[in-house]
Amino acid sequence: MTWAGVLWVVGVFECLIAIVLFSTTTTRTWRLPDKISAFGLLFNVLTFAGAVVGVLIAYSAFTETRRQADEAKRQADSSEEQTVLAKDTAKRQLRAYVFATPNPLKHFAVNEAPEGSISVQMIGQTPAYDLKFATTIATLPYPLRGDIRQNKPNEAIQLTRSILFPGQKLTNTVQLGYAPNAEQMTLLKQANSARLYLWGTVTYKDSFEEEHRVLYCFHYDAAAISDPGSVPICDQHVEAD
Repeated sequence: MTWAGVLWVVGVFECLIAIVLFSTTTTRTWRLPDKISAFGLLFNVLTFAGAVVGVLIAYSAFTETRRQADEAKRQADSSEEQTVLAKDTAKRQLRAYVFATPNPLKHFAVNEAPEGSISVQMIGQTPAYDLKFATTIATLPYPLRGDIRQNKPNEAIQLTRSILFPGQKLTNTVQLGYAPNAEQMTLLKQANSARLYLWGTVTYKDSFEEEHRVLYCFHYDAAAISDPGSVPICDQHVEAD
């Protein structure tokens, strides 16, 4: 009920009291004690009405204060969220990003051990730190069976760099552990049942001391042997953050 409604009820109540008091004067003389009693009752009613109005005013002030406090908290939470979002956006814009690309095969000939290489390049506005770059090469069935990380034909070649500046490249070269004969080379060139695979991991820190990891995997089909720009990406061990 609104204040107007409460005051209306109080007013009606006062009118009823007045009617009752008036009706008593029509049947008998209104003596002094009666007047005192009537005015005392009216005073009590008015006091009660004032108390009710005071409670309503206090309650309204309390609810308004709580509403303002809730609104202030909502605005503070919203401001905090915007601050966090702005910081996250700034990090994403300024942090280092590293990506890996395959290079042309070398010594891809009969009775020679082919060499493959991967180059990582740093993009972004700040350097990459504590970079570790591991690469492995192997001849594996196509399509792959199981997790490629279970294949360890030889030790991965790992490079380290304390800092890699924006635009800089780092290349890791690995050599196949055997020299294919004529039959094996034919299978690798056809790339139907077996292919050369290059895979590895890059880890680094950005300028905000946060660690990142890049997983890469490439396989050389018939087209990629002559055109390294078309080297397919594996369907596993590919990830970047």
